[in-house]
Amino acid sequence: MVRLRCRELSSIGGDDPSAVIGATPNDDRTGLQIWSASLLLAHWVCELRPRLRGRRVLELGAGCGLPGLAAAAAGAATTTITDLADHTMRNIEHNIDLNRSGGTGATRGEGAADATAVAG
Repeated sequence: MVRLRCRELSSIGGDDPSAVIGATPNDDRTGLQIWSASLLLAHWVCELRPRLRGRRVLELGAGCGLPGLAAAAAGAATTTITDLADHTMRNIEHNIDLNRSGGTGATRGEGAADATAVAG
């Protein structure tokens, strides 16, 4: 079983779609919430655990970074999680820290995420 921690800041912008989908990357808040597709992809990544061990993984437009965190926890040799907006990257870095070095109560290769955040 893979256990991950992931912070979602979806309340920023409230229910107003224009406050969530901004005109520029720095106004856009879509990367601060966990989307249903992200949950499904993270689950699928965990199911592929034996095939991911020792591989390199790159997650583009990661939002909160949940699938990338799952890949790191599944034993990928390196995982790079990227997005464009600065505020989204800060949240990704926070989520990596939540899961790094025992944040999940696990050790490397047994559920602890070892991932790197890279700004787009």
